Amino acid sequence: AENGRVMSMSCEYGLEQISAFLDRELPDAERESVWTHIQSCRHCSEQWESMQMARRSLQSLAAVPVPAMSVALP
Repeated sequence: AENGRVMSMSCEYGLEQISAFLDRELPDAERESVWTHIQSCRHCSEQWESMQMARRSLQSLAAVPVPAMSVALP
């Protein structure tokens, strides 16, 4: 809110902030603003769901050990 008015968020900005939101990198006020937009915007809500599914899929993958290199790189 600015000067007593609620400022709307563009979808472009909201979509840019979803990753930071999921990573908990946004300040509380910004998180609230992004979350409000996600809840009220069908397109951004769909993107939110898609990103959450992708994150869950990645988090469920087992870590693969990286083999030690036997040859020194130039």
